Amino acid sequence: MMFKSPVVRMFVSSLLWLIVVFGVAGTYAWQWLTTEHQVPIEHRVWMVEKGHGLARVADNLHDAGILRWPLVWQVYARVLHPKTIKAGEYALSPYESPISLLTLLQGGEVISYKITFAEGLTLKEWLALMAQEPKIKAVAAAMSPDDLLLALNISETSAEGWFFPDTYSYENNDTDLAILKRAHQKMRVELFGQWARRQPSLPFNSPYEALILASIIEEETGTPSERPQIAGVFVQRLKRGMRLQTDPTVIYGMGDEYQGNIRRVHLQTPTPYNTYIINGLPPTPISNPGGAAIAAAINPQEGRHLYFVAKGDGSHEFSATLNEHNNAVKQYQYSRKKNYTSSPQPLATTEPPALDVVLERSDISSSSLKDVLSSAAVVISTASSMSTVFSSSVISSSSSAISSAIITPSSALASSSSMSPSSQASMAAQSSGSIQASSSQALLEAQTPTQ
Repeated sequence: MMFKSPVVRMFVSSLLWLIVVFGVAGTYAWQWLTTEHQVPIEHRVWMVEKGHGLARVADNLHDAGILRWPLVWQVYARVLHPKTIKAGEYALSPYESPISLLTLLQGGEVISYKITFAEGLTLKEWLALMAQEPKIKAVAAAMSPDDLLLALNISETSAEGWFFPDTYSYENNDTDLAILKRAHQKMRVELFGQWARRQPSLPFNSPYEALILASIIEEETGTPSERPQIAGVFVQRLKRGMRLQTDPTVIYGMGDEYQGNIRRVHLQTPTPYNTYIINGLPPTPISNPGGAAIAAAINPQEGRHLYFVAKGDGSHEFSATLNEHNNAVKQYQYSRKKNYTSSPQPLATTEPPALDVVLERSDISSSSLKDVLSSAAVVISTASSMSTVFSSSVISSSSSAISSAIITPSSALASSSSMSPSSQASMAAQSSGSIQASSSQALLEAQTPTQ
């Protein structure tokens, strides 16, 4: 015999048994590693915390009933897949093999959420939207205005207007400050890029002033095609030394005092944003405008128009003279049709309506925020039939009954009669529905150029 010594035969026999045992165990382990196992439904969204290594993750998966043999999984990972597991929130399939699970966690394919900010929202509204999303950590919301300016590296006195409306992706535990930083950077690129292509002879000298005007334009009309015309009216008035006299700036200056209506006392109360009193532009933007409003501000439509009034279909009638404007007011405001609306009618489309400011997600929806915003959309659609603005310079004898009930200071614009949907959303929620008490500048006289 080849192995005559009992010791040698015992050694060879033991070695063969070990090979068989390890072979069987290895085959069984490989089968386990490659076989899909059911993931408990309560654990199909799995969070890997920052600082957790392979062993900690394996133990947690084992405790959750996802990994039967965490040590085998660790050995396989360290020997054949020596990559780092990345922190984040993961969407697990109903069935996962240990290998597919390891590939997912090492690949860093975390759940991505989306949040959409409509044009014309204020910074306060941005923060409120993010505060309703439990996956976003509130950091900026707890900062003072000065600390926020410092964190965002903004040199102006206010952060208002410096965030570009868009849809932003984020992950679980991202902060509102991180989202604001991305939106701010995008706004800077948009603003300075368009400023380089501006018209000559504008009545303002800096990109920031263009941003201020763009924010007003954004609030003034819900009809995109009218933005250049609205901009043209404001630019002409600025060139002639006429006050802008626009309701959205007054509303912004009122802050929390605004309860859905503008009254005589509000138009006569001095604030830095009351464009019935101040000359030129307000000191800061009043909202966060989109790219189209910025484009309109720096490339306004040329013309002689100094006035505009709502026509009742969401659009405006523009006038170059006071007489033309008065006639337009009589035509569109004194005899309103039953289907009068201050918002443009939505086009037939399968996409969500423009008035819905929704929080979109790639995997998991936020029902609570959608419910709130859906309710707001219903309020807005109801409010669209309400009165928003009367504008005139000469009060005829036939309107004396109306003029006795509403204010008649100097003005030239039926400005807020077709505000952007975001402005209407904030106004409609508290509006009483009264034509005379609506947020309007009713039957206002045209202002002469300031000296």
